Amino acid sequence: MTRFLQITLLALILSACASTRFVCPDVPDIPRPGLPSIEASEVQCLTDETWNKLVQRERARREYAEELEAVLDAIGEECQ
Repeated sequence: MTRFLQITLLALILSACASTRFVCPDVPDIPRPGLPSIEASEVQCLTDETWNKLVQRERARREYAEELEAVLDAIGEECQ
């Protein structure tokens, strides 16, 4: 039992000496790409259901990209 206590105490002492260091990654400033515009005549052949799916998909992609930008901005602010 004494040996167990000694090992436990040694482990606690050694772990107190350990430190965590946060390393800031280089976060590049990536500009948003220019997206091509789409004319109404180009999508007239789509059904309403397909059009709605396309709009939902593009909205989800935009929101995802905006969320990633917010994360990168927060990392950049933490590291300054």
